[in-house]
Amino acid sequence: MEIAGKLRQVNGRLKASKVGVTVEQHGDKLRLRATLPPKPGSSQTDPSQQRVSLGLPANPDGLRRAEKEARLLGAQLAAREFEWERWGVVGAGVPTWVCEDAIAAFEAQYLAAGGTKDTWVGDYYKPLRKLPPAAVVTADLLRQLVESTTPNSRSRVRFCVAAGALAKLVGVEFDPRPYRGNYSPTKVTPRDLPTDVAIVEVRNNVQNPGWRWVYGMMATYGLRNHEVFHVDLSCFPRVKVRETTKTGAREV
Repeated sequence: MEIAGKLRQVNGRLKASKVGVTVEQHGDKLRLRATLPPKPGSSQTDPSQQRVSLGLPANPDGLRRAEKEARLLGAQLAAREFEWERWGVVGAGVPTWVCEDAIAAFEAQYLAAGGTKDTWVGDYYKPLRKLPPAAVVTADLLRQLVESTTPNSRSRVRFCVAAGALAKLVGVEFDPRPYRGNYSPTKVTPRDLPTDVAIVEVRNNVQNPGWRWVYGMMATYGLRNHEVFHVDLSCFPRVKVRETTKTGAREV
């Protein structure tokens, strides 16, 4: 189905849900239309039909994301929580970054500085992708992102690092340090490990011989879940993990 047909379907669903927001195609981009309050600095005093740029491409993936943004906008209007700042419009002379553009710029800068793609994805993109693409990067938005994680956790620390780095890039005053908590990788929770006898009993109850072997190798050598399928047994009982794993080659 061509994009025009999919666009009609999206707007049909929005109308049926009484969202009060319409998705429009403008050239090769998508935008939203709704009855919105006057923009900052406008001489108007009453709400009127206005448009919000999304920067999303007019393709199926862009439409899926645009529908989510339309529902978010509708929810903000219904709750009387709509703010132009969250949608890329602020007072004159104040520079703003939309999340999607800020993350793309951050990625380009990070990789150009010598960072690896894997580190970018794991430490920065995974936390930052939870930001609404069309929303403006603000200190409040970054705080909400950080506070969406469990306090005093490894995730909280990772989100703080990512949010702080993005804030620095776009010039937003946001200090994530008060939200980091007291997590430390050196604080290990005491583990209640099973006895050797219990481990053997469980192994003997595994009916499938292949999985029994997997269980035994992991229990004996401390292999990680993925490593057990990438082992070199040519010098068994010495065991080596092959280079094809994400943790790299190692002797166990």
